[in-house]
Amino acid sequence: MNLPQLPDTWQAAYISLWKPMMPENFISNGMAWFDYDKGLYRIDGLSNPWDVKTTGYKLWLSEIGVQAEKKKQKKTINIYPDKLVENLENHVYEGKHPLPQNVLSLWNASHIGQTEIEEQSVDIWESESQDKKLYISSVTHVPLKMELKKNEQTHVKKFISPLIGEIQETIFKLRK
Repeated sequence: MNLPQLPDTWQAAYISLWKPMMPENFISNGMAWFDYDKGLYRIDGLSNPWDVKTTGYKLWLSEIGVQAEKKKQKKTINIYPDKLVENLENHVYEGKHPLPQNVLSLWNASHIGQTEIEEQSVDIWESESQDKKLYISSVTHVPLKMELKKNEQTHVKKFISPLIGEIQETIFKLRK
């Protein structure tokens, strides 16, 4: 079986959680946009994992990667009980991508089965190292769930109502 690639452009809301949930864990959510043809991505949401007990705040992260300009910008907001602290950082884009279009090839993934998610037929792919799984639509190849094993827990991202197609350019604009 050939390894499918993720769609050229797609976006989705996501929910991030842990199995099993530990007292220091929390459920978070966000939004992700990917335009592989243009070398662009953006992810906005509460950082999870994040150690709220040690830091004293939750961390909102907005990250935009622009491969052609070799720039990556991170905006963070530290959410304290009584205040917000905003930071803006510019970095050189080093080619590291949070979810590459050819992720299954990079993982040297194997097809391990099928299931249904939200009444959609889904193919389950597992990394060669057996610590990562990606559940993608059998028809559109858009991701619906990702599982990453970390020690004794599994970090789960569920992609909600993914859309395939053009994404407004303003989504990927870097701030000056």
